Order: sequence, then structure tokens, then C-alpha cells
Amino acid sequence: MKAFFAALCLVIAGLSQAATSPPTDASLSQLMAMTDMKQMTNGMFAQIDGMMNGFIQQSLKDQKITPPQQKAIDNMKSKMAALVKTEYRWEIMEPQFRKIYKESFTQDEVNGMIAFYKTPAGQAVIKKMPVVMQKSMMASQSMLQALLPKMQRIQQEFVDELKATEKK
Repeated sequence: MKAFFAALCLVIAGLSQAATSPPTDASLSQLMAMTDMKQMTNGMFAQIDGMMNGFIQQSLKDQKITPPQQKAIDNMKSKMAALVKTEYRWEIMEPQFRKIYKESFTQDEVNGMIAFYKTPAGQAVIKKMPVVMQKSMMASQSMLQALLPKMQRIQQEFVDELKATEKK
């Protein structure tokens, strides 16, 4: 009876360990391939370019741009895009993602994600999530632009308040 109980404890401990063990590199590679993480990472470049264009337009809003200034802007954008493409390429990002996933998910959770992504609903998520993320980023950017004047006003009130305390 003691041997049976000891064996049962070992099985339970093994199952418990499997449930909390970090995911294997093989399962993470499978998950990353299924979800097209490399393609999504490369797709970030267009989103970053769009955000940069929005920031430039916001910064230069009512200013008339001369041809030399436009050339300087285009040159800066080109250099920024090259920098982002160099620093955020898949070969650099993949080990970071792998580490984050290992720290965040158990093997059982990764197995569950893999099983989900094999379903029609999972495939729909994979196909539609980039568009959902892009629209979400655009909505957030729009909301932030609307908030910016209010934030600047609060910042100015803060500066004025600090100046007033210096005079006392």
C-alpha cells in the first residue's frame, strides 16, 4: 500500500510539474510558425511608418514646407525606417519573444494555444488579428491626439503652479 501511495504521489507531482513547466523550444517554434509571428513582426514596419507620418504631420500641422525641408524630412524618415528594420528584424526579435513566452506561459498553456490555433476560430484570429491591431493602434493614436491639447494644458498649469511657488 505504501508503494502504491508513493507511486501515486510521484505521478501527481509529475503532472503538477508538467502543468507548471516552461514551454519547450519546439512547442514555441510551432506556435510562432502557426501564428505567423515572423510575418507579423515584419508587418510592424508599415505601422511604425504610419505612426511616424502621423507624428510628423501633427508636428508640422499648419506650416508650409519648402522643398529643401521636405527633402530633409524624407531623409530623416528613410534613416528612421532603416534603423527600425535593422533593430527590429526577426533574428533579433525572435529570441526576445521566445524568452517572454517562456516566462509567461506554461507548457500546458502553449499546448492549449496550439490546439486553439488549429481550429477554424483560431485560424480566423491569426488572419484577422493584424488588422484588429492596426485599427486599435489607429484608434489609440486618434484618441491620444485628441487628448494632447488637454495634457499640454495640464502641463502648463503645472509649470505655472511651480513658478508661483518659487515666488513665495
